[in-house]
Amino acid sequence: MAAGSPSLSTPKPAATPGAFAPIPGGALATSARLSLAWFALAFVWLAVGAILLVLNSATLAQPHAHPATVGLTHAWVLGFLCSATFGAVYQLLPVAIGLPLASSAAAWVHLALHGAAVLAIVPAFFAGRYEGVALGGLLAAGGVALFAGNIGLTVMFAPRRDAVAWAFAFSASWLLVTVSVGALAAAHRRWSFLPADSLALLRAHAHLGVVGFFLTLLQGVTFRLVPMFTLAEVSHWPRIGHGLAATQIGLLGLAPSLVGQWPVLQILFALVLAAGVTISGAELIATLRTRRKRVLETGILAFVVGAGTFGLATALGLVLTAAPSANHGLSLRGALVFGLLAIFGGLVTMVGGMLCKIVPFLVWMSVYGPRVGRQPVPLAAHLPSARLERLWWWLHVLSVVVLLLGAGLGRELLLALGAVLVLAATGVFLANQVRVMKHLWRPQTVAAPTPAPFNLSRKSA
Repeated sequence: MAAGSPSLSTPKPAATPGAFAPIPGGALATSARLSLAWFALAFVWLAVGAILLVLNSATLAQPHAHPATVGLTHAWVLGFLCSATFGAVYQLLPVAIGLPLASSAAAWVHLALHGAAVLAIVPAFFAGRYEGVALGGLLAAGGVALFAGNIGLTVMFAPRRDAVAWAFAFSASWLLVTVSVGALAAAHRRWSFLPADSLALLRAHAHLGVVGFFLTLLQGVTFRLVPMFTLAEVSHWPRIGHGLAATQIGLLGLAPSLVGQWPVLQILFALVLAAGVTISGAELIATLRTRRKRVLETGILAFVVGAGTFGLATALGLVLTAAPSANHGLSLRGALVFGLLAIFGGLVTMVGGMLCKIVPFLVWMSVYGPRVGRQPVPLAAHLPSARLERLWWWLHVLSVVVLLLGAGLGRELLLALGAVLVLAATGVFLANQVRVMKHLWRPQTVAAPTPAPFNLSRKSA
């Protein structure tokens, strides 16, 4: 690779437990197209989600079990966040454990099933057709079963299994439980055959997805991405395992206590879960203190700020669990603020920042990697626009602030304004991603440097 363009495909070995291991046969480079296909699907749903948010901003003030609210949430979480995260996992897992995926073919089948599932689930929610949601849930479950099996086999045959590798395996397992519970909840909403409350099932489903899949995965991936892009070192590897273990124990108790509506157990296990988030956050801060790149680029800044915001959402969730409001309207606004803080402030911010860093490298590897040494190539860092990244960042931050104010104050006008700002931020973000991905079909030609003329009349000393 050209100087100044670090590659995900050629990690440098190190003596620390978190060192990257080389991957036999260049498997990472050959899987770039797979991840880029997932990212393309994610970008489509990012645009759809932003448009739906503008058209349905008033429904945010409705109870979170409202079909349109749940449909909007699935457009963002299942359509955008999950698609982008699947693409990242299929690319980062081989880097993390030094072994190719067990099956790239299964990952492509997963892409097809997932795309069909989201296309079935989101419109079905808006139409209130829960049998369609259940059918889409079965398609999603089939795809996630392939995903979980693929991740599990890859981790099983890894030469080493540290806390980061286990985070991949645990998150895939939780996701399989999440989609199964979601399909079951949709079927129960339609036919009422379970001795459980539909809203309780929905809350358990949401926590299984956000905490079980996203948070568990981030508790591992963070300690690969941040050291890679900031030239930092993990401060205390056992602390990563401790944070991960606390989160798993907390969710194991919190999910059934939400279904059973047992307040004391909810508080107890929420505290354990919050302890896990705190431990992981402390290690992230310690890792950042060791970085050699003092100025954080926009993508990494977004990732780190999103992680901090997710921590704030965890604290708010703990408060809502321990001290539920007797005021129904205040309780609804608190739940809405919690959801917006976790999804838009935390997950969307972190995933957006991650994509700002990963997509240019994957495009560079696909297009220019094979040309290195044969012709001049651009640097990976020059593919995106730094100005567009900064503009996206500030628009996104502003949109989250306005959405949170609208949710907290119960003002539909502020929610509508926040939705418009989300659409603007999304437009800028996607324009930058298109700028990067157009290199796939229109590679850039870089002029070779002109050699300095040799002066024959120059006398030697």
